[in-house]
Amino acid sequence: MKFKYFMLLMLSVVAINYLVVSIKWLNKEVTTFHFIDKTGKTVLSLPLSIDRVESFYDGRARIIKEGKRGFIDKTGKVVIPTQYDKARDFVNGLAIVEKNGKVGGIDTTGKLVIPLEFEALDRDQFESSLQKKFFVIRKGKKYGLIHYASQKITIPPIYDAILYRYNLFDGSDLMQVQKNGKLGLIQVSTGKVILPLKYHKLWVKKRFTWCFKNEYLIGLFDNRSQKMVLPLKYTRIGSIRGYPNLFMTERFGQTGYGLANSLGDVIAPAQYNYISTREGVPIKMTKNGRYGFLSKTGEEIVPPAYQDTQKFLGGFAAVKQRNQWGFIDTTGKVVVPPQYDIIQQHFGVIYIVAKDGQNVVMSLKRKKNRTLFSSKDSLTILSEGLIGFRKGKYWGVMDTLGQVLIPPQFTGGVRPFAEREDDQDKYDKLAEGWVVYQHQGKWGIINPSGQVICKPLFDLDGEFRFLNVHLIQTVTHNKTEKLYGLMNTQGAIIAQPKFRLFFQHVRLGTSSYFVMTPAISFDNAIVVSFQGQVFIPESKQYERIDKPSEGLMRVRKEGMYGYINQTGKLVTSPKYPYASDYSDGLALVFVRESRWRTFF
Repeated sequence: MKFKYFMLLMLSVVAINYLVVSIKWLNKEVTTFHFIDKTGKTVLSLPLSIDRVESFYDGRARIIKEGKRGFIDKTGKVVIPTQYDKARDFVNGLAIVEKNGKVGGIDTTGKLVIPLEFEALDRDQFESSLQKKFFVIRKGKKYGLIHYASQKITIPPIYDAILYRYNLFDGSDLMQVQKNGKLGLIQVSTGKVILPLKYHKLWVKKRFTWCFKNEYLIGLFDNRSQKMVLPLKYTRIGSIRGYPNLFMTERFGQTGYGLANSLGDVIAPAQYNYISTREGVPIKMTKNGRYGFLSKTGEEIVPPAYQDTQKFLGGFAAVKQRNQWGFIDTTGKVVVPPQYDIIQQHFGVIYIVAKDGQNVVMSLKRKKNRTLFSSKDSLTILSEGLIGFRKGKYWGVMDTLGQVLIPPQFTGGVRPFAEREDDQDKYDKLAEGWVVYQHQGKWGIINPSGQVICKPLFDLDGEFRFLNVHLIQTVTHNKTEKLYGLMNTQGAIIAQPKFRLFFQHVRLGTSSYFVMTPAISFDNAIVVSFQGQVFIPESKQYERIDKPSEGLMRVRKEGMYGYINQTGKLVTSPKYPYASDYSDGLALVFVRESRWRTFF
């Protein structure tokens, strides 16, 4: 009897285990696809028979079913059957599709508007506004272009290469093409060859194209007039900085440099040993070992008579004669006779010069009494109004009249916030007059009035940067990466430097914001207005805040995603393991849920 009860008990245990396993097998966790509107309401749920879905564009969402691609509308109806091996999202009413190795294009009804006859069809090749107008097509090994809106081939696939990545500019209608190893230019809108395909290399700029017949002969082509303005007889052609219609030239077979203009006229003969292209006008030149300057018309406004010269800044240039330095204006007139031993530093019209062991600060703006003050201390110009000086081991700051604003106290020196370089296009105008200083290995900031607004807190000075007139980006680093923070121009720390990324110029409604993401996963994101007001503070609950899409920002909390609006109000609670950006008014979200298996 006991044995019978024992066997019955064992059979019951086995049956229960089998039932549990069966229930687990029948109760499968699946991922389902849903679309929500901007209120967070689910407006479309897709069946499990669809393997994958993407966001809506032009009212169509791409789906994958059994390895084939098609499209649905916003009701979930399959409007373009899953028949394509590959498909791209719709852009301006057209999608690229591929079937049996051939590529074409369809409209939102599924009609083939570009036949399936190409090996490649790509709109993402361009880096300019042409991207919105043309596709690159490839048939066999030849390339051409097709017009986006009309779907007409404007350039037949006859070229070995279309060099779309080389020197294209927004608004340009020109494209480099290659055939049989030679380069030329075509007009994209018409397909007309405007520069014959016979060149070894082309260097395309906005107005002109440098044409290389070989490594030694260069000509210049005007992209506007579509004419060769300088023939293929030069070994060097360089544009003068700030004057795109002026060129330094060196002609093949001649020794010497000259000047030419965009009409092809020689305005200065090839008689100079060198003509500088980097310093603008007046144009620095040398002849027989002496320096002078040319005007933009090629005239010698300063004959080549000086041992050395510096470039013009603020209407003045330093010149050296008989081993002494002085100053001239843009007409060549001597405004300060050569008398100084060294030109140490200059900032526009403020110079530090040395004479008889004394450092002299002088302003060329003044017509009289140009000497502001002299000192035996080490001096450095920080701005047009501030001078750094050193006494012993410490640096301080004074004004240009010698009045001490900050007594010597910094161990590591002072320098301009943004250095003036030869490349003035890279100079940060917002940083004009601001100064950084170093003390005991850390960096701080001084404003244009000579006031310390920031204690030495940061260990990377070179990446202080003005984001706008209100905010300064600060930088420090840990062992693996740079970390970013924010402070305002009064020196108040808005965000400690522990963030790894900025999303800049984010628009929400009528306002602009910076979104900063954390450097470590358990830190929180922060959103700051352009005026420095904290929009969503770091102490809030979100681990991540993404750039806005259609007015809403995706947020993450404990690994789940939701959305907030432009005021920071929660619109959709973080409850989805995946959520996309909004597109066409809808966002794609994933939901993990248990479903009973079916055998039917």
